[in-house]
Amino acid sequence: MSAWLIVPAGMVGLLREGLHSEIEAAVQLIAPVVEAPDRDEHPERYRVPLARLDAARALLDLVGWSSAGPPVDVRVDLREHHRVLLRALRSELLIEEEALGSIQEGNLRDAAKRRGIVERAEALRELISTIEARIGALGGDVGGEDDEGRSQNERRHPQRPRRSGPFA
Repeated sequence: MSAWLIVPAGMVGLLREGLHSEIEAAVQLIAPVVEAPDRDEHPERYRVPLARLDAARALLDLVGWSSAGPPVDVRVDLREHHRVLLRALRSELLIEEEALGSIQEGNLRDAAKRRGIVERAEALRELISTIEARIGALGGDVGGEDDEGRSQNERRHPQRPRRSGPFA
């Protein structure tokens, strides 16, 4: 099975928004590290937030930072980007599900807006499900960095010493 996924043009804007949310999450993770009085003694604390920021930035570089111009399909390597891709899409799904809650409470009367929210939520669920199935078919651990910023090789050989410093 191919590790390549085509993100449909209609989903790229939602993915981009989710990736910006990922950058925000990384900033929130790094702020306490930067503000810690002992940050000089623990540069390893930068690893996870910087890895998360780098992953979001790398996928934004691929899908494009700007929504200017007509939307186009984007080809994504799941081996490299599946974790940040799923986090970004799930964060957007949460937003759409909150909006669905407003619909159910009767707070949204505009039929076109309601229909758009329902369609986006369904499309996000379908895309997330597709990605999860593809990752499973690829063996689950398809490489790239994990949520702790470790490469596939580091997960296989945890005894290997790490260089120190946040950019090691």
